[in-house]
Amino acid sequence: MNDCVLGCGRPTETQLCTVDLKNLLDDLHEIETLLPDLDVAVTRQAKIGGSSVGFVSGTSEQRIPVHLGASAVVAELRDKLALWVHTLWEENAPRWHRCSACGTEDRGSVGADCAPGCPTEWETHVDPLNVAVHPLPLSKWLLRHPSWVAGHTEAAGLYDDVTTAVRHAKGVIYGPQARTYLGICSAAMTITVPLETGPVTVTLQCETDLYGRKDRDRMACPDCGAEHDVAVRRKVMLDAMEDQLLTATELSRALPSYLEQPLTASMVRGYALRGRLLAHGTADADPDDGAVEGVLVVAGRRRAPRYRVGDVLDVLAEVSAREAS
Repeated sequence: MNDCVLGCGRPTETQLCTVDLKNLLDDLHEIETLLPDLDVAVTRQAKIGGSSVGFVSGTSEQRIPVHLGASAVVAELRDKLALWVHTLWEENAPRWHRCSACGTEDRGSVGADCAPGCPTEWETHVDPLNVAVHPLPLSKWLLRHPSWVAGHTEAAGLYDDVTTAVRHAKGVIYGPQARTYLGICSAAMTITVPLETGPVTVTLQCETDLYGRKDRDRMACPDCGAEHDVAVRRKVMLDAMEDQLLTATELSRALPSYLEQPLTASMVRGYALRGRLLAHGTADADPDDGAVEGVLVVAGRRRAPRYRVGDVLDVLAEVSAREAS
């Protein structure tokens, strides 16, 4: 058994552990759903920031707006996939042989002389790769060869290239994928400490900070390799924040990364106005608050009401339950 080449610490019989291979294959599967939105982004049918340039097609004077950032992302995705498809094919494709003297082909192992009296000078050949240079067929080709992907000696580079290109594509479509702080790992970790009297095995808790993405169900600690359920970790973080007192603006910044539903400052203020939230004192108002409901001026300072996180979560749970019924 080897350690995964990505440094997660999980054992594997190839180069990528099963968890990282699944993450890579998930990204490859997702390309099919991303491409239509990328096409929209390239033609700027979506409201995505960035510069554009006009091109004239044929004799038409109509200007075709193209989002340069999206175009670059599509090219990156295509080129990275094409690079690794070509690399894997060159390394793993079946070889066959042709005699350079008489032209006889051998599709099995090289055996006897190809023809009576021929000097039999075999040459090794590989069939040409038959796949369109486009992200969709290239990604599907890689999905058909997971063992080639997992076993390639440069699997770490393949993983980084593909996942980075997919992340850039998502960034064009959805905006940057922020990572959410998920607390300290806390998994049991066994280490051996060398002492003069001999080595001693000690069990400690991993203190690595975890950061996860909401589009991943599971994540691995980068130091000890312990696996964590992202949804469970988000729930743990929300439970830890229950008794904190925050303003509406602070709540709109702190909670959405951990929630399955939207939460804005105006929503919090609306719940308070309808009597569903009770304020617990005040704090200095955020500069972004402006002239909003509930902000007071006390001794020349703008003050905003604070609300208990747990109370806000209870209101959101009630809203979700009512919408689901």
